[in-house]
This record gives sequence, C-alpha cells and structure tokens, in this order.
Amino acid sequence: MAKYTTDELFKLAESHYLKNEYDNALTLFLENRDLIESPALWHFNVGTLYLKKDSLGLARFHLEKAKDSFELGRIAQRNIDTIKANDFIIDISKSNELNENIVTTGVTSSLWEYSLLFLILIVLSILLYRFRKITKSVLVIGILISLIPFLAYYYFDQSYKTAIIINDVAIREGPSKIYEENTVLPAGSKVIYSITKNGWFLIDFPASVKGWVESNNIRAIGK
Repeated sequence: MAKYTTDELFKLAESHYLKNEYDNALTLFLENRDLIESPALWHFNVGTLYLKKDSLGLARFHLEKAKDSFELGRIAQRNIDTIKANDFIIDISKSNELNENIVTTGVTSSLWEYSLLFLILIVLSILLYRFRKITKSVLVIGILISLIPFLAYYYFDQSYKTAIIINDVAIREGPSKIYEENTVLPAGSKVIYSITKNGWFLIDFPASVKGWVESNNIRAIGK
C-alpha cells in the first residue's frame, strides 16, 4: 500500500518547497515516482528541485525530459534557459559554426517538423505544376526532393543523439583514463554524441570539446 496519495504527495512536497527544504521535497518525488502518472510532470518537479539545489547537470537532464510537454514545456524551457545563461555552460545551441548549427538542427528537430517541411515542399511542387510553372518531369524531381527531409531525419536519428553532462568531467582523447585530458566539460552542458564504447561516450559537438566522456557523467536524452 502506498504511503501517500498523489494529492498528499504534492501537498507535502509543496510544504517542503515553501520552507526551502528542497532535499526533503526531492526525496519525496524520487521515492514515490509511481504515484505520478505523467512522466513529464515528474521530471519537471525533480528538475526544478535540482535547480534549486544548484545541481545543474541533473536539473537540466530532467527539465529537458519535460520540455516537450504541452502544459509544462514553456516553464521547463525557461528553467533550461536559466541554466544556459551561465557563461561556463557549454551548449550546442551556442555555436556560431554553420556545420554545427546544421547538425544541431537536424538532431534536435522532431519527426513532425520534418514532416511539415515535406508537406511544404510537396504542396509547392504540385501548385507550381498546376499553374504551369514547371513541367511534369520537373514535378517528379520536386517530389523526389520533397523526400529529402525524411532521409535527413533517418540519417540524423541513426547517427547522433543528444545528452546532458551530469557532473564536471574531463574530455579525453580516447575511451579510457589512460588517454590525455583535453578539457573539462561543466555539469549542465548539452552535447551531441555519436557512439558509445566500453562505458564511454564519444562527444562530437560542439567540435571544440570533441572527445570521450565516461558514461557515469553523462545521460542521453534522445532528441
């Protein structure tokens, strides 16, 4: 039998929160996850409490998991922006390099965004053909070009994933502690990785911190 009802859990957590007892509120959510049906709501509350505790890595991980929620997305993103505002945070969205921005957009865009681009291209091709602006052969080419967003989605989905750095961690030249350290990635940073090997993640972007990170210091978030 559960120790609390869902309403009792939130009321008790709110009481701790208002008294700045963030550890107690966090423990409640961590120990009673099964009482909260919405994963986004659970991640949002846990992420917000970690942020209050200045645990930027875990805070951002949970807030990133909550930001796609219709009800909580805007608030979660606002809290993420608070983390990103720290100058020491390294983030894929801060890059000024064109190739990095292309990869970041490709990796972080959802399937519906790719689908929308497909629809725009296919409708444009059909309209141009209907109003005799292009020939039938060009229409066929336009339809084939319209499929590129789905090919791009498949490529990025298979090649790269996003992740959050949970603890300050050294970037190494290879997947082992025997390799030299290049730099240190701060907790709360968001990166793109391509492969994992023997408990290590290969960070590809931002390119300025490319290298290997131990898996206990990083958590994948998918998109």
